[in-house]
Amino acid sequence: MKLKGLKQDIISKILIDYAHNSLQVVKGSLLDLEFLKNQRVLAETVTSLLPTQSRENQVPIAFLSSLLKSAIAASASTSCRSDLERRIGVQLDQATLEDILILTSSY
Repeated sequence: MKLKGLKQDIISKILIDYAHNSLQVVKGSLLDLEFLKNQRVLAETVTSLLPTQSRENQVPIAFLSSLLKSAIAASASTSCRSDLERRIGVQLDQATLEDILILTSSY
C-alpha cells in the first residue's frame, strides 16, 4: 500500500481497525493453542506494519497499549513487545491510567 502512494496515516487507521476487529484477549480462561498462535502472529504482524512514529504521524497510545496487552497475552516475541513499549514510551506524557495498566495473568 505504501508503494502505491497511500499515506501513512491512512495505513495506520486501516491497521488499527483490522487489529481491533481481529485481536481478542480472553481473560481467565484457557486459550486454544491454535487461537493463541494466531493471536501472536497477528500482534507481531500488525506491530511490524505500523508506520514509523513521528510527531505528525503518531499511532494513538490507547491502541498501542491495547496491542501490547494482546501481545503479552499471546506470548509475542520480545522484539514485538519491545517495539510497542518503545512507541508507548515516546508518547507516555499523553497516556491515561487505563492506557498503561496491564493486568497480570494470575488471578
